[in-house]
Amino acid sequence: MSESQGQAEASRVVIRLDANADAITSIEVASLLASALESEILGLFVEDEKLLQLAELPFAQAIDSGGRGPRQLTPEMVEDAFSRSALKCERVFSHCANEMKQGWTFLKKRGDEALVISSVVTENDLLVFQADQVGFGARQFFRQVRETSVLARCVVPAAHMARSDKAKPVIAIDDGDPTGARTIEVASRIAVRTGAPLELIAIADSDQRAEAIYERAARLSKGVEVSGRHRLPPGAPNAISEVLMHYSPSFVVADLDGEPFVDDRT
Repeated sequence: MSESQGQAEASRVVIRLDANADAITSIEVASLLASALESEILGLFVEDEKLLQLAELPFAQAIDSGGRGPRQLTPEMVEDAFSRSALKCERVFSHCANEMKQGWTFLKKRGDEALVISSVVTENDLLVFQADQVGFGARQFFRQVRETSVLARCVVPAAHMARSDKAKPVIAIDDGDPTGARTIEVASRIAVRTGAPLELIAIADSDQRAEAIYERAARLSKGVEVSGRHRLPPGAPNAISEVLMHYSPSFVVADLDGEPFVDDRT
């Protein structure tokens, strides 16, 4: 892939909505990305058919959040929960998208969650996950991200971000491979859109390799300069974690086929 093929445009920003997670945080992230990449947002609500299958079992029970004891779970109860959750998600989604003046579409589909996502998401889409659904940093979550990344051009975990008066940096992680060009382009657009500084972590085994990554970043970053450069050796995910914890970035943009995700032990 050439640098010109690594353009940051995405046909859509797709967000998988869940009424039980921090939808507002994820929608804000998706709206910001759509604005930066000049794309539309698709809100996807999946009615998981496994819940309906569970409700057909004679021993299935539901426990109300209000503290009442368990009661028989029925398909009608699941259908009602689907309807209420979808309405809530669409209301919050449309409000946030309209507030940020973003074009949007809401889609409700029923079926196996993985199959539904694979039928909707294309290779040019940017997919936003709600990281709070499984716990940010959990092995299960990163396995889900790795598996889904074959469907979409980019996968974005939308974890909760604390509010701050100071603009926290956007950090790009680039190991110098061809797909890293897209990493720099996306990160620079986010930095321009948010007014945040852009930092670069170059994964390189030599100063010469790092300098080549810095030079490419300078060419590809549009409208913003790389304000901080950090060289780290390959195969050192703990070192990357230390840099991220020190800077507490607003966004981290990385290639899922490169460092540090290429190592399954990460």
